[in-house]
Amino acid sequence: MDTESIKTARVLFLYKELLKGRKFSTDEAKEMVDSEFGETSLRSIQRDMNLLQECEPMLISERDGRKNVWKLERSAIKTKGIVHLEKNKLLSLHILKAHLKAFRHTVIEDDIKELTEKLELIAPQEVFSHESLYWDQNIGQYDYTQKDPMIRRIIKYISEEQWVKVEYRSGGRDKQKSFDILFRCFFYYSGSLYCVAYVPYYQHHIALAVQYIDKLEPLEYHRYKAQEFDFKKWSKYRFGVYFGDLKKVVLRINKLYNVYFENRQFHQSQKVSKDSKGNMLIEMRVPIVDDFISWIMSWGEAITVLKPNELIKRINMNLHNTLRNYE
Repeated sequence: MDTESIKTARVLFLYKELLKGRKFSTDEAKEMVDSEFGETSLRSIQRDMNLLQECEPMLISERDGRKNVWKLERSAIKTKGIVHLEKNKLLSLHILKAHLKAFRHTVIEDDIKELTEKLELIAPQEVFSHESLYWDQNIGQYDYTQKDPMIRRIIKYISEEQWVKVEYRSGGRDKQKSFDILFRCFFYYSGSLYCVAYVPYYQHHIALAVQYIDKLEPLEYHRYKAQEFDFKKWSKYRFGVYFGDLKKVVLRINKLYNVYFENRQFHQSQKVSKDSKGNMLIEMRVPIVDDFISWIMSWGEAITVLKPNELIKRINMNLHNTLRNYE
């Protein structure tokens, strides 16, 4: 940027800080500007503040202890009505607005309308439609319309921390299993809705697909004590839904496909680098489970497994079995 553009950026930056209700001396303003734009002279900062005061009459300088500080009159901050959003918070508000449309024609419609109007002041216009939130035709979306009563009950049990007996068809099989659980939270993966639940029999948390839950019955009496739950720690041992022992995996991404993998988080343990030929290398500690293998195979020639041999053998076996279907 040229000198005038940098000056304009400095003045705007300082004004935004003042709108947050902050007050600071010229020396403190210099420290802030230096951190944001690089070394700037104290005299330049003083000129910036004087220029800002000419543009904003509500900017005053007053004594605060042993130093003079700049600040905006409280009425100036209030009347501006500016909300400062960082990172992707503005995008999150637009996503929230789209989600709220699902509550039209419900008992909380009036409350939602009031909230939506407030959001419109901060995040105006429509950048997401309600229909686009879960639009992904590659994986298919499960229709939970008929499961609404079951979902309502699960929400109730999570809220009340109620232990229940569940009848569940693992993997959608016909044979049911019955065990006692404590629901923790929902999560959404690959077109399906899941619940995390603690199972005393296994002494750990598992994932249950909502569509395979057939029956829930509250437990009146129990002596169970659940382990503490942290979703981030829990998901560390999973890729997708399935879990297992963590193994060091190294994948080579053909450089022609790098663009599809850059700046994407596939697992919280991943580390990314490049080899001498420009191919991307992704290293992570993940369980070698069906979801992970399916993800690798879905990329075809884009991904080559370098480590471990166990995973290479599994990929080879799956490819061989797939080819047999077309013989």
